[in-house]
Amino acid sequence: MDVRELWVRVDQWMIHFMTVYGIRLLRIALGTVFIWFGLLKVIGHSPVANLVAHTVYWVSPEFFVPFLGVWEMLVGLGLLLAVALRVTLFLFWLQMVGTFFVLVLRPDVAFQNGNPLLLTT
Repeated sequence: MDVRELWVRVDQWMIHFMTVYGIRLLRIALGTVFIWFGLLKVIGHSPVANLVAHTVYWVSPEFFVPFLGVWEMLVGLGLLLAVALRVTLFLFWLQMVGTFFVLVLRPDVAFQNGNPLLLTT
């Protein structure tokens, strides 16, 4: 068997593996990250708590940061357990809109020295 044939077999195996397990693995990875980041907000150790507080300045950070953490943990659990995926994905998309909304709402906080190539935390 030459290198090309070996490559084709490996490629076919990878296509099969990702077809069977790819979405599940992505859900597990993303769910784990959401639970981790959400838990950091809930226990008060998130490096982005200040950024969240400055972005959503009209709501008390003592309420909103843990609330956002619980929201993220619910999204993570929904992804990990594949529970109510439509609701979970709706909550995920709302959270993503909020995450990127900081770039529009508070570019002074999101970018270093106003440079859009230099994001902050």
